[in-house]
Amino acid sequence: MANTFGVVSPNYQKIVAGSQLGTPALKFIEVAAIHSSAAVDFTKGVLAGTGAYTDSQSLMAKAVNALQGFAEVYIVGVPSATEFVVAINDNTDNDGVVAASYSSMEAAILDAIGADTSVTITGLTLTGDDLA
Repeated sequence: MANTFGVVSPNYQKIVAGSQLGTPALKFIEVAAIHSSAAVDFTKGVLAGTGAYTDSQSLMAKAVNALQGFAEVYIVGVPSATEFVVAINDNTDNDGVVAASYSSMEAAILDAIGADTSVTITGLTLTGDDLA
């Protein structure tokens, strides 16, 4: 992008924190799940704890596929043993329920990965160097 300082008005040269700088508005969400009273390890391929998240039809692949039924997914982070983070297009977040509630997405992921307890999606905020 061209440097416009000195060419446009001072008001145009202001910056506002956000995720819509030439892209759709992005929202970061964290996905975590519980199966039989233990955290689902999204680094594994299956609930039994074998394989890897890069395997075909892995837990992570199934969860992301379920998410894509509700929103455009732009970024998929590397999973940890307890969760993973994705960036979605906030304008296509079609969960079908009230804002900041992800119950439909959670139910779809629970069904997709075959966990028997729960899935929790939490909205994250980027502040300074922290995404929490």
